[in-house]
Amino acid sequence: MADQTPTLNMPYIMPSQAQKHVTHNQALEILDAVVQLSVLSRTLPAPPGSPAEGDRYIVGAVPDGAWSGHAGKVAVSRPGGWAIIPPLAGWIAWIADEEQIAVFDGADWLDAVAAGLNPAELIGVNATADATNRLAVASAASLFSHDGDDHRLKINKAAAGDTASVLFQTGFSGRAEFGLAGADDFSVRVSSDGSAWTEALTVDAATGLATVADDPVDDLGIATRQYAMSRQGDTMTGSLQVHGLSHVPQAGPSGTFVHFSNQGNSTRVLFDNYNTASGGANVTFRKARGTGASPSALASGDQLLNLAAFGYGATAYSAGTRGGFVVDATQAWTDTAQGTQMYFFACTAGGTANVTMLRLVDGHVRLGDSSGVDLQMGGANTIVTADRHFVLRSYTVAGLPSAALPGQMIYVSDGSSNRRMAVSDGTNWRWPDGAVVS
Repeated sequence: MADQTPTLNMPYIMPSQAQKHVTHNQALEILDAVVQLSVLSRTLPAPPGSPAEGDRYIVGAVPDGAWSGHAGKVAVSRPGGWAIIPPLAGWIAWIADEEQIAVFDGADWLDAVAAGLNPAELIGVNATADATNRLAVASAASLFSHDGDDHRLKINKAAAGDTASVLFQTGFSGRAEFGLAGADDFSVRVSSDGSAWTEALTVDAATGLATVADDPVDDLGIATRQYAMSRQGDTMTGSLQVHGLSHVPQAGPSGTFVHFSNQGNSTRVLFDNYNTASGGANVTFRKARGTGASPSALASGDQLLNLAAFGYGATAYSAGTRGGFVVDATQAWTDTAQGTQMYFFACTAGGTANVTMLRLVDGHVRLGDSSGVDLQMGGANTIVTADRHFVLRSYTVAGLPSAALPGQMIYVSDGSSNRRMAVSDGTNWRWPDGAVVS
C-alpha cells in the first residue's frame, strides 16, 4: 500500500501508526498551501529576508539560496524553513504583485486570461458575440496601439472574389464601405438605404489608376471643395492655387487669390461649350463699388476689366504690368448712362514705361494718346506718323505696282519736281494733272 496520495503527495495515516496527528497535520499543511493558491510574486530568485509564516511564492528563474534548483515551484514559508511544492499542469494561481491569474502548463506559468483566449471561440466586450461576429465590442471608442514601433490592422480574405472591407452603418444598415469588396481593386462606395450601393471611387490593383462614379460617360462624380460647399449654400474663402507638374511656383502679385501655374511648355486654361443654341463659352468680368452685400455705381475711370502681362527680368518679376488690355468707365454710371472705353497698351523696347497703342472711345478709334504712335502695315511701312501725318508708300517709275484698283495713291520717288503723287484710274497711274506716269 502506498504511503502518499498520487496527486499532491500528502501522507496517508498508516494502520497501527503512532502519532497519527503528525501525518494528518502534514497533509493539512499541503492542502493549506495549494488550495485557492495565491502567491505574493513569481519573479523573486531567492527567498525574501523576513517572510511571514504561510507566505507563498512561485520561485523565479535562476533561483538561489534555499530556493536553488526549484524554479517555477511553489515555495511556502514554514517555521522551520521553506516547503517546496512542485506544481502540476492545470494549477491556477493568483499573482498578487501583478494582479493577474497564472496557469501552469506543465513547464511554465502563463497568463491565464491570454492562454484562455488563444484561441477563443467567441469574445464579447460589453456585447454578445455570435457565430458571425465572433468579436463584439460595445463602447464609445476602441484603441489599437503600438508595442514599441509600428501598428498595422490587417483584414485578410480567402480569395480575390471575396470581401475584406470596413463597413460603416446607421442603425445596423450600411451607409459607407471601403476596402476590397468582391475584388482585389480598392474601392469606396456609399448607400442611402443599405441595399443600393454607388461605387464612388475605384483604384485598380494592377495600375493604380483611380476612377470615379464607375461609368466614364456619366458626370465625373467628384467635386472641388468650393463647388461642394456652394451646393450646400456655402462658399470657399481664401486663395485657390492650381498647379500642373510638381514644382514650387513664384508668389503672385498683391491681391492674387486664384493662381494657375505650370512648369512645362505652356499653361492653358480651356473653356469648352456644347449646346444646340448659339451661346458659347464665356469669360465674364464685373465691377461694382461698395460691397458684395451692398454694391454701388461705378465712378468714371473705374476698371471693369484688366488683362495684364507680367514678365521675369534678371532678378524678379516686373513690378507692374508690361502690356495688356483695359476696359474702364468714361462716366459715373447710372442705369441709363454706362459709357466705357477700351485700350491696348505695351512697353516699348529699352524701358519699363507703358504706351497706349490703341484706344476705342465714344465711337472713335485712336492711335496712342498724348505721345502718339505710328500706324504701320506690312512690317515697318509707316502709314500715319505719331504727328498724325499721312505717309504714301514710295515707288519708282520703273517699279510701279498694279493700277487695276482705281483710287490708289502712291509717292513716285523719281518723278519730276512737281510730279510726285500719283493716282490709279483702273488702268494707269496718273499724275495730278492727268498725264500718265512715265
